[in-house]
Amino acid sequence: NLRWASKLLEVEFDKGAKDITRVFFTTTNEELLFLDDAIFDATALQCYSSQDTQVPQCKFDPEAKYNGVLFTDIIQKALNNYERILMQRQQKARERSFEAYTWEVPAERLYKDSTHHIINKVEDHALLPFVELNNALSPERRFRDFLEANSQYIDWWYKNGDEGKQHYSIPYGNSRGEKRLFYVDFVVRMSGGQVFLFDTKTENSDPEAPNKHNALVDYMEGKGLMGGIVVEQQGVWHYSRFHIDTTENTTGWESFFPDQYR
Repeated sequence: NLRWASKLLEVEFDKGAKDITRVFFTTTNEELLFLDDAIFDATALQCYSSQDTQVPQCKFDPEAKYNGVLFTDIIQKALNNYERILMQRQQKARERSFEAYTWEVPAERLYKDSTHHIINKVEDHALLPFVELNNALSPERRFRDFLEANSQYIDWWYKNGDEGKQHYSIPYGNSRGEKRLFYVDFVVRMSGGQVFLFDTKTENSDPEAPNKHNALVDYMEGKGLMGGIVVEQQGVWHYSRFHIDTTENTTGWESFFPDQYR
């Protein structure tokens, strides 16, 4: 019975499965682990049922073996193989999903009342009223206040989302060599026309920050854009125009003073 086998092995039951192999084994010839009915014999599994339940209740002996191999080792091998192949498939799917498109500030956005709230004091956001996550990170809140305090030098700013085509993102390679999307936190247009792309961080808060920043620097080259990972130190926000190795040491980084771009 697939349902009790799924419960026993603690893997999700596949309603479309026709046999036990489809619950937790791969279907590639190289990785497929063929099992016969003997592996589920009485020496490994003890099952019973009652009038109160239609699903047999089973327990297996963790020391039971099949052809000299522990039953638990066979199952673990199959699960490890399945997890590896699933990750490969997911990675290929993500790579296929990357495509370039023209971004504009959306005309409207939908928010959940349970996870967001309105901040009426914000007046320079591209969409009003400004709606913020209830658990917005402290650097994001401080940078929002910083932008509002310098609104005389800013045409508008936009708090970007973190998923979906309606939000500004660029591709980058993470430390595992996987292709991912980097959604910057803020898009800022200054009164003088300069556009900045900023992502707020604290020192060493994100191990992928250098990879994200460096990809953003490469992306902005030749487009008239500026920005990058931005870190606050003693009330001043700093970013680098060049590639970085860490966010811990900001020596040589630029200071972002909005009045310079009026």
